[in-house]
Amino acid sequence: MIKTLDEWSELYVLLKLLAEGKLYAADKNANKIPSFYYNVFKILRSEKNSNLEYSRETEIKVINAETRELICCGADRQAACGYEVEKGHGWGF
Repeated sequence: MIKTLDEWSELYVLLKLLAEGKLYAADKNANKIPSFYYNVFKILRSEKNSNLEYSRETEIKVINAETRELICCGADRQAACGYEVEKGHGWGF
């Protein structure tokens, strides 16, 4: 599976926002303004066949936005997500 730079950038931004929980503002020269940021509580993502919701609570949860089915969660993230991807029912970036 070959990914383009744009696709890898999307993945990086998604994981960075989920990990840090903050989206920083920038000045006109694209320099981060550390004192001005938006808290990130949830990220909504639309794919061709599904809509996903990444929720940042006490642990990160990935939810199918249409069925409200929990796809993976916190400590179970690797096991649950790995199973879904192996079976071809998972989600991609």
